[in-house]
Amino acid sequence: MVVTVSIAFVSSLQISTFNKLDKWAYNSTMTTGNLRTATQAAYLAIKEHNQEAKKQFHEFFFIILSFIFGALSGTFSTTFIGNRAIWIASGILIVALILYHRDRGFIRKQEACLKDHMKLAQ
Repeated sequence: MVVTVSIAFVSSLQISTFNKLDKWAYNSTMTTGNLRTATQAAYLAIKEHNQEAKKQFHEFFFIILSFIFGALSGTFSTTFIGNRAIWIASGILIVALILYHRDRGFIRKQEACLKDHMKLAQ
């Protein structure tokens, strides 16, 4: 039960944290909606020569390929190293979270606050 609750919690964090790609909403935990969005964007890009739809298709196509790569690498790593494969996924998620917060300025803001605090302490 602890494992199930932990996975559900991390999944909810992932869904709420990684929910936008540029200006488009996407789902980082399942790819069904992303497939629909990519297909719709491909249609608009081909049929109407819409450059914005072409960009959207490329970005969603990359996400779908990433999902496939993640599913395959998870399958193979679990097959070969068993339950310890969870540490690979955990490491990737931690790196992604750090990069996300660095991009959003959270880490820089904390560093600036720490510098200000150090100046006040001196």
